[in-house]
Amino acid sequence: MSNIEPRTQKRTKTLPENQTKILLHIALNGPIDAYRMNKELSFKLSTTQLAFKTLREMGLIKLKDTIKGKTDQNRKIYDLTPYGFCLVTGAMIENNSVVSFDEVSKFLKIHKELFPDLLEKWDFFINNSKDYFSHNPVEWQQPVYMVHIPDISTQIWCDILRHTCNSVKNSYHWSGKEVTVEMICDEYRQTLVNELYEDQYGPYIDGFVYSLKQDKELWDELVPEVQSFIDDFKERIVRLEKIIE
Repeated sequence: MSNIEPRTQKRTKTLPENQTKILLHIALNGPIDAYRMNKELSFKLSTTQLAFKTLREMGLIKLKDTIKGKTDQNRKIYDLTPYGFCLVTGAMIENNSVVSFDEVSKFLKIHKELFPDLLEKWDFFINNSKDYFSHNPVEWQQPVYMVHIPDISTQIWCDILRHTCNSVKNSYHWSGKEVTVEMICDEYRQTLVNELYEDQYGPYIDGFVYSLKQDKELWDELVPEVQSFIDDFKERIVRLEKIIE
């Protein structure tokens, strides 16, 4: 995952190898303290502590908890921030990822609280899309831009995940505002609306829509957004008809 490139103060910076390994370790194993990380990765303690400090300052990890160790020393436990989650997600899903899709799935389960609106229902959406395509098969090829995945249904929801995280990263780049769980979930809903609007003739759209409709509460939230597109088109048609009269 040498392609992890966080943006700080409107600049893009590629992480050094030791920081990348630490970020990946947290992604795949969950919260950890610097001392245990140092033992598991066989780094010098000073190297690990400096990397933790840098990653924290870059907004990629945060202090999650402080607990007493066996020697009564405080152990500071760190985990990914919402921004760190989005950055790691993008790197893991890309075709040059150093991890397998099974590891991606593990990562998403460990950190689902950072994107609950999608990841709490991850299997639900994928399985519903699978159900649709089992009765309405379409031709599918492994996308060249993505880590190897098992099927079209997984691709649909990985694309939604990827687009959401890319939107979050772009928003952070331009606004500089702290990325929150709420921001990710807001971008997610906008991503769903954009997908319904922009990919309405795509070969996989029916399986996507079918899966969304199984979540009635979410679908009811999206319908007014789609209706606004319809209303806008109606207004444009009226104006165009007046122009050509």
